[in-house]
Amino acid sequence: MKSLPYVEPIIIEPSFEKRLAREVDLNITLRCKARRKKTKVKTTAATSSSRELHRGGQTESSEVEDKSKEENDSADDDSSSEIDSSSDEGSADDDSENGPSPTSTSDSRGDAEAKALKSKKMKRRSPKTKSSISLAAYIVASGDFTDPLTRIPLSMQDLERLDATVKALNEKKTSKKTSNTQRASVVEAFKATSHYKSARCQRDALLGLERYLGEQVAEVLATIEEVNDGELEPNEAEQVILTEILPSFQHNFEILARADALLARQSLSQYLSFVRGPPNRATRNRCGFRDFILAVLQVFESIVQSPHSQHVLSSSQINLLLRTAPTSSTSSSSRANELSTRQI
Repeated sequence: MKSLPYVEPIIIEPSFEKRLAREVDLNITLRCKARRKKTKVKTTAATSSSRELHRGGQTESSEVEDKSKEENDSADDDSSSEIDSSSDEGSADDDSENGPSPTSTSDSRGDAEAKALKSKKMKRRSPKTKSSISLAAYIVASGDFTDPLTRIPLSMQDLERLDATVKALNEKKTSKKTSNTQRASVVEAFKATSHYKSARCQRDALLGLERYLGEQVAEVLATIEEVNDGELEPNEAEQVILTEILPSFQHNFEILARADALLARQSLSQYLSFVRGPPNRATRNRCGFRDFILAVLQVFESIVQSPHSQHVLSSSQINLLLRTAPTSSTSSSSRANELSTRQI
């Protein structure tokens, strides 16, 4: 057996490996750059060739048109004047019979549509005019002299500038129309702040009263749920509502109706819809107790209709409500009819 010659192992230094990696990276980057340059050159050549072809086509077409025009001119010169006059008369007759060409009619229609669109755009008010007029009306109506978006208080200069813009817009309107529309000044409204203070206090008081009435209606709905769950008997729940919740609710609702009948009407409709529940999941009506509460709330519609008259539930009327209270056999329609016939 022949022994193989001894070969010394090749030891590669780490610096040599790093050098090789750098050279490979450089080669890759150079190749990528060369490819990009080639693609750029190809695209520029293609675009330039297409432009040249387009220009050449235009020049060729123009040359052909010039030649055809020259030939037509020479033919017209050679022809006699009688034939020219007869052809002119025939063409005029054809135009008068057939009317204008379709291209001319389409152009005229397009011009008319463009003019109509321009006139509509001119008639519409710009968003600046709308925002200035609406902002002035909002400030005068609410008494809130702040920017609605940023809540930054408006200075006297801002209010004067707003008044000037609104006056200019109103003058433009009155010049076009005969009716004079005078708007309240924002500066004058800012000076008369006592009116807004009293109105704000009244509004806050009415909102607090309406919230208190809503809490009482929530208590009524909680008692309805207790009756539906079997935690409370219907007779006990009726006594609690008629003796504890109903008197205070009546007193507060009368105050609300005398101060603002519209708010009282809206709140009463909300209370009724709240007790009924959503249509896809209405409030349960165990022993007709929910219908009884709805009939009691509907009695207060007479208070909204005549808020300044005195409405006091007497003992006989409370006994009527107790007698029309739900049992296991009574129906809700008969109770509602009895309550509607009797006025509070």
